[in-house]
Amino acid sequence: VGNCMNTGLNEEMISADYSVIPNPFNETAILKFRNITTEKLTLKVFDLPGQLIFYKSDISGNEFQLDRGRMKSGLYIFNLSTGTRSLVN
Repeated sequence: VGNCMNTGLNEEMISADYSVIPNPFNETAILKFRNITTEKLTLKVFDLPGQLIFYKSDISGNEFQLDRGRMKSGLYIFNLSTGTRSLVN
C-alpha cells in the first residue's frame, strides 16, 4: 500500500488504499485500488516533468493492468479519477 494525496471532496469514492504489483515493474503491472462507486474511472500517468504519457478511460472494477509500452524506467505520477474526484499518487 502506498502513500497518496486524495484531492476529492468525498474520500470514500476512491480509496487511498492502492498497490502497484510488482513495483518496480518491467513489462506489466497490476494497479489495485478500492473503488466503491459505480462510476467509471480514468487513469492518467504523468512523468515527473508533468507530461501526460498514458491515458485510459472507462475503467471499472478494482484493478487495471498497465502495460509499460514505451514508458522509460523512472518515477511516475498516477491520477485515478471519476468525473469530479481524484486520487493522485
